Amino acid sequence: MPLQLIFLWHRSDEVVAKPLAEYCFAMFSRDKEYPFSYSMNLPVFMARSLDYEVPLIPPFDTENTLIFPFLSANVAADDKWVDWLRDHVFVGQMGVEAIPIALDQDALYLNDDFGGINFIRSYEFEISMRMDWVFVAVANEVFRRVLSSDSLHDMLSLKIFLSHRKQDSTGLKVAIAIKNFIDSKTTLQKFFDATSIEPGDDFATIIERNVNDSSLLAIQSDGYSSSYWCQKEILLAKKKRVPIILLDVLECGEDRSFPFLANVPTIRLSQPLEEKNILYILARILLETLRFRYVKYLFDVLSSWRGIKDCTFYSRVPELPEIAEEKKNIDGNVTKMDSSIYYGGTLIYPDEREVLNMFSNVHVKTFEYMDIDLRGKKIGISISGPSLLNQTKMGLSSKHFKLLAQDMARTFLRQNATLIYGGDLRQDGFTEHLFEEARIVQDRLKEKSCYVENYIAWPIYLKDEDETKRWKVRYHTIAKMHHVEPAEDCLDLILNPTVFLEPETEANRYVWSRCLTKMREEMIEKCDARICVGGRCAGYSGRMPGILEEILVAIKKEKPIFLLGGFGGISECICSKIENGKAVSFPNELTDSWQEKHTSGYSDLKAYYAKKNMDFHGYENVTVDLDITFDNLRNGLTEAENRRLFRTRYVEEAFYLIEKGMKKLWA
Repeated sequence: MPLQLIFLWHRSDEVVAKPLAEYCFAMFSRDKEYPFSYSMNLPVFMARSLDYEVPLIPPFDTENTLIFPFLSANVAADDKWVDWLRDHVFVGQMGVEAIPIALDQDALYLNDDFGGINFIRSYEFEISMRMDWVFVAVANEVFRRVLSSDSLHDMLSLKIFLSHRKQDSTGLKVAIAIKNFIDSKTTLQKFFDATSIEPGDDFATIIERNVNDSSLLAIQSDGYSSSYWCQKEILLAKKKRVPIILLDVLECGEDRSFPFLANVPTIRLSQPLEEKNILYILARILLETLRFRYVKYLFDVLSSWRGIKDCTFYSRVPELPEIAEEKKNIDGNVTKMDSSIYYGGTLIYPDEREVLNMFSNVHVKTFEYMDIDLRGKKIGISISGPSLLNQTKMGLSSKHFKLLAQDMARTFLRQNATLIYGGDLRQDGFTEHLFEEARIVQDRLKEKSCYVENYIAWPIYLKDEDETKRWKVRYHTIAKMHHVEPAEDCLDLILNPTVFLEPETEANRYVWSRCLTKMREEMIEKCDARICVGGRCAGYSGRMPGILEEILVAIKKEKPIFLLGGFGGISECICSKIENGKAVSFPNELTDSWQEKHTSGYSDLKAYYAKKNMDFHGYENVTVDLDITFDNLRNGLTEAENRRLFRTRYVEEAFYLIEKGMKKLWA
């Protein structure tokens, strides 16, 4: 993959560093509340120490890795940390660069330890704007070191063209304020080169010369759209595919908006222009510029995997003049009968797509993670977050898993599949994430069909019957609920099957375990394939971790299984066992001794199974008896491809491999 960012910090700096890292993560990630908006979805990981003396840093398995260590007096006073940073972070490895962020002035004493490298001095930034300051500084490093076209990245600044109507006092005032803010802040002069375009300037020559490292801020005052020069600047920026941000400073309005000013991110300035507003505007310009570069970078990688050639790529949804120009090029080329235009983003509205496809020999395609028709296929999703300690080890957080669940739901639903999931109805749980994504996809595509089938075991669906009813009503257009009845072999232990049963006694825990097994067997029987991610290794309600049991049931039923071990949890343990076979001992989490130590009631439940003459399975017996190997994954992938799927932490790569396997299975 082309790029990843890693933030890391000392456990004593958690309160200061974590909010800064999470803010950057949120800015670089797809907005979970607006999943179809323009976004980068850049891989960001966070390595911090909890029970560890030093972090376990994620692997440098991308073409470019940028590490942002937060340094402080706490780090400088910790000899183990300083030695670890020198040996593992500031290593000068090809494709790996470390850019330290100083949380306090004492961090600068570490400068000589790490080769005299420049620091981002976050302690100098105003507290009220520190998050945006740090993001701008971090994003600028991403731009200069990876996504810029200039190999001399240490000398490069992003060129911002301030397009405004000089006769409008509001637009002029805003342009001057932004330029003065950049010019007056020494740090910002390193990041941005702001240029106000004057009438008569040869803007075409200027932008042609700087097209690869330029962005245009269109300051839309009341007279902006009717200005000849402003229209010309917008049209040229669109033609050259330069990133554009629209800053709306309208006071009274305009008689006619300029049609080609649409289709770009917009910021509404509804209050007096203060420094914090300007900094936010600059952050959004930088983010849109990075998005333009990154999606093209990503497209080049994925299109080479898929063998896509001879196509045109746009970082924003293409527009009719661009498609007409493409058709003109086809008509003038006797050897070229048609053309494909790829857009590096999310779904396009059906009505918009219909208009864009007016030209029959120009095909507008959304470059999505997968390109396979799964109509009639039922894809099972097994996903849950591992323990906090495990997430920390992987550089992950709960937000990573929420975004991954949404990505899986959107991707497979878009390919016309039905999702099958087995989960309770907790607020902000994975069931809700999948349902909400299905609702958004259905609304966007204007298709009315059942997208998700959710299986719930007895007695879980009885816990709050009113809430269950509300879920049914809320999601009745996109989800079907399957309430699985109790397992027959434990009916003698259930006094009233209409009353919720708490798992408080050995007998009750046995009932829960058997009912969960029955639910998983019925659910997986309906699946055409199953995708497994994460999963707790301890603290579960059945006889074993839920995802482990779903994998074992799927193997028995000879269902294709795709395992994503790069996100930790029990899935990672199973991948490790498959990869190593009998050559090494079991992962600790797959041993009875580990489970007895970490899972409350494990030994008692095992004994109760024996009392009922039911097969419980010790962990070693589970994996040996069922012989979990590459062959019985039956997913259409080679051993090498499965090993790659086991280890990747990148959504695009995982979905490419899953698509490849499914095409072999169902070609």
